[in-house]
Amino acid sequence: MKNRVVKVLAAQKDVDHIALRYGLQLFADGDDGGSSGDDGDSGSDGEGDESGNDDDDDSDNEKKYTDEEVDALIERKFAEWQKKHEKQQAKQDEAERLKNMSDQERKDHEMEELRKQVNALQKKETMSKMSATARSMLSAKGITVDDALVGMLISEDADATKSAVDAFITAFQDAVSKAVKEALKGEAPKKGGSSKLTKEQIMKVANRTERQRLIQENMHLFK
Repeated sequence: MKNRVVKVLAAQKDVDHIALRYGLQLFADGDDGGSSGDDGDSGSDGEGDESGNDDDDDSDNEKKYTDEEVDALIERKFAEWQKKHEKQQAKQDEAERLKNMSDQERKDHEMEELRKQVNALQKKETMSKMSATARSMLSAKGITVDDALVGMLISEDADATKSAVDAFITAFQDAVSKAVKEALKGEAPKKGGSSKLTKEQIMKVANRTERQRLIQENMHLFK
């Protein structure tokens, strides 16, 4: 029976139908009544025909689903259904709660909801202004960052936002300065006699311009 269920699942492209059919098949197997008639080769219009077609025509090409894949699919669909059901239930509970409120309680509730909406809009506007201010401060120092980083620096408090942006600018500039110093540390001086070339090697350089440059950089070899 398990192989048959897997084949029925493989024949379905719609995951909702897959979960539904698999669930129905399991219930059919657990039924002591007329399940054998539905599962048999009676030639009815139900799944018997569909599974029969799969067995005869597409048995070599169909995708095989493991029990783990089927379980994962059903669990995912159930979680989606449960989340949707909880939202609907919350709406129903809220409607029932409002229905049982007195006129004064209903007015107070509406005012509280309105206050929450106003606060949310004010917070959104404040954060937008803080973001623009932070970008202006960073741009003045030649620093460009993405929205995610700006969002980490700003808050509804202007002083806190300024302190965070100033601290970031300082850290950024220090990091750049350190990186530049590290990069320059590995460069050999162009003058001062630290070249490992000998006088004979320099004189053997075929290119006249390059030879003269090396002579200028290693004048201590020609004194």
